Amino acid sequence: MSVDASMIGKESAWSLGILHMLSLNGGCMRLDELASLLGITRNRARRLAWGLTRRGLVRRVDSDFCLSSKGRSVVKRIVYATRTRKYHVVVFDSIVVVVHYLSRSARAYLTPLREVCILLNKLLKHTHASVHDTVSGQAFQKQAKNAWRVIRLLECSYSKFVKCPLTQICESRGMVSE
Repeated sequence: MSVDASMIGKESAWSLGILHMLSLNGGCMRLDELASLLGITRNRARRLAWGLTRRGLVRRVDSDFCLSSKGRSVVKRIVYATRTRKYHVVVFDSIVVVVHYLSRSARAYLTPLREVCILLNKLLKHTHASVHDTVSGQAFQKQAKNAWRVIRLLECSYSKFVKCPLTQICESRGMVSE
């Protein structure tokens, strides 16, 4: 089953980084550990974890928060995920989600994988491409900036295309041409 923007939705996209962290740590984690890994306050982590509990993605077991079966089904659909200090990048079959955890909030950016692959393809062909070179109108300006954000966060700079996970993901879906 493919994951698209309608399934994730902007209102719950912030949860993907937390679900990914829980899955990496055996499915359960204490609130303090989660807050530390995300670089947010314990109070903010508690509010986010309870939001996940209300959505049925996480359940409370003693003093830990654990992935529920619904949460595990979302995590199984992840094609690739990584994180930097304050960002999580989660790639699904058709969409890329960037979650930025701030001390008081979380912000999510959803971008179609196809748009990211188109920008990556243009960068592979023209090493001096910029966001403005890849945009064909004002309506796509925001999507292009989000695609650029994904490429920068995954460190897909011009000299590192060989190591870039996006190159392999786009090639496996036939979205990058030589």
